[in-house]
Amino acid sequence: MVGSPMLGFRKSITALLAPGLLVALSLMIAGGHVSLSVSLQDILPQIPYFLTILALVLGLWFKRERVIFSALPLGLANVAMLNAWPHVPASGPMWQIAYPALCLFLPVYLLSVAFFKDRGLLSFSGLVRVLWLFLPFAAVLVAVDNAVSSDAQARMAAALHFRPFSTDLDFWSHLPQPAILLFGGATLFLCGRFLFYPTPTEGAMLGTMASAWAALHHVGDGVMSSLLLSTALLLLIVAVVQDAYHMAFLDELTGLPARRAMNTELGRLGKRFSVAMVDVDHFKKFNDTYGHDVGDQVLQMVAMNLARVTGGGRAFRYGGEEFAVLFPGKDVEGVGAHLETLRGSIATSTFTLRDKERPEKMPKDQKKTGTAKKSDTVSVTVSIGVAGPSDGADDPDEVLKAADKALYKAKKAGRNRVSA
Repeated sequence: MVGSPMLGFRKSITALLAPGLLVALSLMIAGGHVSLSVSLQDILPQIPYFLTILALVLGLWFKRERVIFSALPLGLANVAMLNAWPHVPASGPMWQIAYPALCLFLPVYLLSVAFFKDRGLLSFSGLVRVLWLFLPFAAVLVAVDNAVSSDAQARMAAALHFRPFSTDLDFWSHLPQPAILLFGGATLFLCGRFLFYPTPTEGAMLGTMASAWAALHHVGDGVMSSLLLSTALLLLIVAVVQDAYHMAFLDELTGLPARRAMNTELGRLGKRFSVAMVDVDHFKKFNDTYGHDVGDQVLQMVAMNLARVTGGGRAFRYGGEEFAVLFPGKDVEGVGAHLETLRGSIATSTFTLRDKERPEKMPKDQKKTGTAKKSDTVSVTVSIGVAGPSDGADDPDEVLKAADKALYKAKKAGRNRVSA
């Protein structure tokens, strides 16, 4: 599949920017590097409740089950941190059993949520997920009940505080060693997962794991634990908003802004601008010959070149095999050279078609031969029509129509050319 490394890099940075900044700021505050006002410290413990409700509402509205099932345990954790362990170290089963149980459960649970698919809450999988969340909490409540013998509770506490390694690993934290290892491993795994799936939700899951870890570390400090849990919840909310924006304004195949984004941008242009319409030549014939998968690769290759257009242009996926480039503050004469460079760049870009009869992997018992079948190398060209305001007519819709006429003129003249 042909893609743009630069587009992929930008996508990764954008998806990680909000989680990274929010987590970094929260850790700086928790570490004492940034001070909070007294009034803010008073309201911080209540903020996670509001954010939990907001995350649940947005998750339900946009059908984001991972957000829903991540927000619920974070809200419950805030209740426990404020009411069960206001001061530490403490004594009794709530501290000896419930706290380490939460520390062990949360990384495993949040990691499992990262693999959830949005299949609907009112389904068998939805029921399983609800049970997976609430049964462990119910089990802990039973374990800390006075009806359970003190000997049984002591054995459970000893098991939860099991130390497989030296005390050097956990002397700095109230978290038991297994929980530190689980949080560390889960965070590293989500880092790797984000590299393969750089989406806002994956970035939020990574930031949520780190924030939850830090929140549990600050047990006994209701302000700091609430701040860090608020950060985790805010990350989930931001991810929902980012995903909604991407669905509305970005083209999924090419990664370019979509037509709706272009319409918004057109409304912001001044009286001096140029619009170029770009169409892939003979695309239908290419699709019929090589198939839709290869056709998608062609569109991605064209989009990769369009994203690098010079002259201050911004590329958009207009629809089908048609693209548009807006040049704010530039007249037609000023963008001609940039469009010609773009046209030439696409015309000289090639990629190799995989032989349909070639297997994905060579059988282990098959030896390489001295001759190899030559693969097909294909390329495409584009026709470009450009227009700008003229005779005082600066309506963007009229300029778009003029650019379309110029595009038709380029195709009639033989294609693979720029026409104004």
